[in-house]
Amino acid sequence: MTSSRFVLEYADNVVVRSQEEALASGQVYDYCLLTTKCLPDIAPNHKLLAPALASKQIKSYALIQNGLDIEKDLYAALQENGQVEDVPIVTAAAWIGLMTSPDGKRIIWAGPRVCPR
Repeated sequence: MTSSRFVLEYADNVVVRSQEEALASGQVYDYCLLTTKCLPDIAPNHKLLAPALASKQIKSYALIQNGLDIEKDLYAALQENGQVEDVPIVTAAAWIGLMTSPDGKRIIWAGPRVCPR
């Protein structure tokens, strides 16, 4: 991947299908980036990241999700694992100003309006 706008050169050397596959080699990762819709009552972060948490091969977690307090269950899981002092969690709230109409047929922009000049 290259960019004419940014000084960026990146080539992935491994593509895996699951956390288990990524962790199987025993490689320690600097961070785990989670960018999903946060659904704490259906799929809490600590369950989504269970293989990574159990492996203790992740040095930090970065969460980019909707909502507040999205890190609480992950923090509790790290505390349970005895890792809470060693593994930082970085969070960023993601808010998308789109929603579907009640019938699901239209997407409605609910964010700031951009006015033409």
